[in-house]
Amino acid sequence: MPYITAKKNTLLAPKPESPHEQPLKLLSKVYSGGHIGVTKVTPVNQGFAEITLAGPYTWHDDFPTIETGVKRYINPQSWTIPDEAWENKTSPQGTSTIPISSSGRLLPREVSELNHYYEGCQVKLADGRIQAYPDPASGDKPITIGWGSTYHKNGAPIKIGEIITQAEADDLYDFICYEDFWVKLQATIPYWDEMTDKQRAALTSFAYNNGASFYNSPKHNTITRNLKEKAWQAVPGTMMMYRNPGTNVEVGLGRRRYAEAMVWCGEEPADACQKAVTEIKTANQCESIEQRLKRNPPAIANLESPVVVPTASSNLTVGSRTPQVISGMLGPKSHPDAHGFKQGDYHLIANDSEGKIKCYSYDDDLIWDLPCLCRGQFSDNYFGVNGDTPPGLYKCGTLYHDYKKSGKSAGYVHYRLQYGWCAIDLVELENQEAGRGRAGIMIHGGGSACGWPGAWQPRQKLYPTLGCIRMYNQDMHEKVMTLFDKKDVTVFVSVYQ
Repeated sequence: MPYITAKKNTLLAPKPESPHEQPLKLLSKVYSGGHIGVTKVTPVNQGFAEITLAGPYTWHDDFPTIETGVKRYINPQSWTIPDEAWENKTSPQGTSTIPISSSGRLLPREVSELNHYYEGCQVKLADGRIQAYPDPASGDKPITIGWGSTYHKNGAPIKIGEIITQAEADDLYDFICYEDFWVKLQATIPYWDEMTDKQRAALTSFAYNNGASFYNSPKHNTITRNLKEKAWQAVPGTMMMYRNPGTNVEVGLGRRRYAEAMVWCGEEPADACQKAVTEIKTANQCESIEQRLKRNPPAIANLESPVVVPTASSNLTVGSRTPQVISGMLGPKSHPDAHGFKQGDYHLIANDSEGKIKCYSYDDDLIWDLPCLCRGQFSDNYFGVNGDTPPGLYKCGTLYHDYKKSGKSAGYVHYRLQYGWCAIDLVELENQEAGRGRAGIMIHGGGSACGWPGAWQPRQKLYPTLGCIRMYNQDMHEKVMTLFDKKDVTVFVSVYQ
């Protein structure tokens, strides 16, 4: 009995056509490296081969077992298939990797419906046909036709004078979007096969503006983290961040991001695009919608109910409060109430994504809101030594107030360079340090990268630490340390990553 081996995460489909054309419940996933015993593999069409299972296969408890002898369809380019598995003893040559659907489209309809709203089809002649045109910036190459296409299916560049029909322009767009965007996203975005067509369409539109390689790129850390951790309810609010705030394109991009966010949640592209035009007229409305989507993530079709984020002023019964939930971020498992929080105590909430630390009273009144870094020496990594501040709940321990003793004219000492005017030991309350092999987390000022006397300046530049929370020296002295002026005060610190 021969075995075929998956080269990457792939699917067993009940019909020889594109997976997006088939019910998700009938698709079975096979993870990279997975082996399937087969009696034979038979070529079917350009993109599929038929397999007959030599034994039962179950990929998930919620999906039915595929029994022995049942036929399924695979993309042979996604598998290592020994010669003896092929029905004719040899593998087919020149097999296309492009799955042609029964409708003739490579992509779900939602992709073109969303993208075409924002991408024009140029240049149309009086008879409705479409003519190639030069690049507006160079006046020459690249020559473009239809929906921004610059080459034919065979790879040949578009040339001046070429004329195509609307149907040919749509078909060429479908091919190029699949080749240049869909294939790349499918290969890099985690859980791609588990997404709906609308979610994949939203990410394809997003990639049109941000590049097919946006995932894991330095300027897209937040959406990368959302997708990597399958924090799908955080994606709508995160998408709104990528609209070039403060520029003359903010409103236009804000509308597109909002439409993508709504399509991600299950709305039809036409309805989402119209709603975005109606609701966004100004840059301030873009910001308002971003914050609303982050505070109260919308429901997503085929996903669990949305997480409602409690606001700082929520009037909750004493002793019953739960930790604040910030969509797409890891944070504490418990509220300070579970650790003896009382009247007169304070709760600091540090959000690494915002670069802010906020101080609340026992009654959830906001006292101050200041800049901070919860950043280590490795980007988006709180596990390794010298990584980001481990998320979770802490309480303040020993205080070190060197500025109170030495003043502005203090001389150089290595710990003043590292920690600045003040420092406070943080005591873990949820095993978030030891459980990750970490220790010695603090909140402090200073910064070796500032040099001396730069590290002793009131508002020194904030550089990443070895995993601690860093604030301005002046803020540590005037805001944080003064919280301890009263006796029997406990200050709790929640860290979100």
